[in-house]
Amino acid sequence: MTWLHTNLHRIYTSLIILHFKIMKKIYLLAVILFAALSASAQCTPDNTITQPGYYPEDLDTAVVGQSYNMVLHFRIPNDTNITYNGFPVTATFDSIRLVSVLGLPSGFTYQCNVANCNFVPQQTFCAKVSGNPTAQQKGVYPVEMAVVAYAKIGFIPIQQPDTIRRFTLIVDTAGGNGGTTGVIVPNNAYGVNVYPNPARSEVTVWVNDADALECTVSDMTGKVQRTEKLLTSSSLQSTVINLDGLAKGMYLVQVRGAKGIATAKLLVE
Repeated sequence: MTWLHTNLHRIYTSLIILHFKIMKKIYLLAVILFAALSASAQCTPDNTITQPGYYPEDLDTAVVGQSYNMVLHFRIPNDTNITYNGFPVTATFDSIRLVSVLGLPSGFTYQCNVANCNFVPQQTFCAKVSGNPTAQQKGVYPVEMAVVAYAKIGFIPIQQPDTIRRFTLIVDTAGGNGGTTGVIVPNNAYGVNVYPNPARSEVTVWVNDADALECTVSDMTGKVQRTEKLLTSSSLQSTVINLDGLAKGMYLVQVRGAKGIATAKLLVE
């Protein structure tokens, strides 16, 4: 019996040791996997950016059936001039926190490179918008970013919520726009410049690329309101578009050519 008890004890001890070794390996594997997933999900700030603001100026077009990953960069200034209790004052920023991103298609997410999306002055931060657009999601999505600014006026702390309404996400099929080619290209592929913007009676669209052939103005539902051919002068092309009769609001200027389709926003006043 003593021999049996001794061997059972050894077997039991060996099983416990084996159990802990297996759990240790599983835990280590889980840590490695989590770290890999976190690294792949986060964006990397562009530290060449030195001027405060948001970069780029708008979101790239999301193509149906293709994974979408768009990185936005943020740099917060040290201070800003505001009106407080009726007087112009200088507010010094402690931080600005991105609270939420509203208006994205279902299934789209965003992730910042820092905890709680809390951005402090004089550093560059980023947020990555990701998703897998479907054919049912084709359309135009005005995107709003809710933020809270934490600042001081002298020694007085203030907290000011705000909403950034400068971004628009377009979901389209690769061949859904017609024209010379349906390939979606980055918004700056043709060097598009819309002036003036905001505009009233007319707008001039400049394109720094001889491959661009046509320009359209569409409302936010995607309905084309104006179509113009681009006038070629070496690599610089332009067209003047009459805006009479268009309701006030946001419109999309799309330039089509051999490279594909680039999009810019236009505000009609």
